Amino acid sequence: MNRLPFGIAIFGIAGAACLAPSIALGGQVSSLTVFVGNNPDGSGYFEGSLAAARYSPDSVADIGCAVDALGTPPVQCWARSSGNQYGSCTTTSATAITAVSGLNAASGLLVAWDKTGTCTTIVVLNDSALLH
Repeated sequence: MNRLPFGIAIFGIAGAACLAPSIALGGQVSSLTVFVGNNPDGSGYFEGSLAAARYSPDSVADIGCAVDALGTPPVQCWARSSGNQYGSCTTTSATAITAVSGLNAASGLLVAWDKTGTCTTIVVLNDSALLH
């Protein structure tokens, strides 16, 4: 009976173990793609995660807010979906400044605006499931 030398057998087992599929547990992952809904009267809303927009397979998707403490109005939020639907709004709300200042790579954003383009709702969700 032919037997492999001990060193070759161990190397073969170790090599096979290195090539075996590994299981990576990283927690829940959610892809909140950017969606923009525009109403005929000029109002609308958008939602999505910053990570989903950043890692979108196209170069179109974008979502975010900017705070300019000296600007008038100081907060502007915007989104563009992969289908090139665009929406934006502005607000002078002090609570909106606080909310959008919390945006980061693990953030989801829901924004609604009225027919004048004023933000009426800004929800920031920070969740590890939104990281990619």
